[in-house]
Amino acid sequence: MDSLYNTSIIGYISSPFKEKFGIPRQPGINSTIESKICLEKEFSSEECVRGLENFSHIWVIFKFHENVSKGWSNLVRPPRLGGNKKVGVFASRSPFRPNFTGISVVKLLKIEVGINTVITISGGDFMDKTPVIDIKPYILYSDSIEDAVCKDFELKPQKKLVVTFSDKAKAVCMDYEGLENKLSDILSYDPRPAYYNNDRDKECGMKFDRFDIRFKVCKDILNIQEIIKL
Repeated sequence: MDSLYNTSIIGYISSPFKEKFGIPRQPGINSTIESKICLEKEFSSEECVRGLENFSHIWVIFKFHENVSKGWSNLVRPPRLGGNKKVGVFASRSPFRPNFTGISVVKLLKIEVGINTVITISGGDFMDKTPVIDIKPYILYSDSIEDAVCKDFELKPQKKLVVTFSDKAKAVCMDYEGLENKLSDILSYDPRPAYYNNDRDKECGMKFDRFDIRFKVCKDILNIQEIIKL
């Protein structure tokens, strides 16, 4: 609990993204990926979530817990601008920001009330064990602004890469339903930092769910070379 404003952690995210590398840069991009919000006992009563099932989407307010020790910067380089242009931290969605607080809209799939209530969501951009400080319903008439302007960020990110699998990697996918589609969706947006783009021989890796995914990129093709069960 933060002593100044008494901010309580109401729960934690259970996510297949075990590290920052590979996490979607914005919510809603990878709609096939499911996560769970596991509420603390204090906030798990049926009364706390009563009526929430009437909404298709919710806002999740959370903490970038992995960045607190690294501090924040006045200026940041948004990946969407190629990693070259600097903008003010308040003109970005950088996780390196004062108070290290994020907000994402996600699709609400299921609510299971119990000793620790679990809310299943999809389309999240959360790292595993992310602390959640609030949940609010997404209300269409007030939260969707048709004439909003967001210069330089107007177009939805598009898939950049064709994802292929080595025979070895494909064999692993056959044992886990949905794994191939999920990896294809995530990696097609190219999760690498901008400075990786010209390094064709560099092997990259990311931890996803129970796996270590090893891959290389050549031009517009990303080849998953190995999937190692952790």
